[in-house]
Amino acid sequence: MDMSRREMLTDVVASAAVAVVGFTAISWVVAPKYAEAAPAGIARPVGAEADELIEKTQVVVAGPGRRRRRCWWRRGRRICRW
Repeated sequence: MDMSRREMLTDVVASAAVAVVGFTAISWVVAPKYAEAAPAGIARPVGAEADELIEKTQVVVAGPGRRRRRCWWRRGRRICRW
């Protein structure tokens, strides 16, 4: 049971086509959910510089010996944790 190069190429191309169709179908279902979760900073005003849109990190100090709340930016979103 030998496979020729032509049969092998046909199998690979057919498998790749099925994979592309599958990934496309999945992306049509999943992509709208991720688009809704995109940060609002993407739609910035015309003419605004990137430095104007950056906010300083805020730290809330509860007192000596207590936890402090820290905030940082990650993937365009602000994350605050204790």
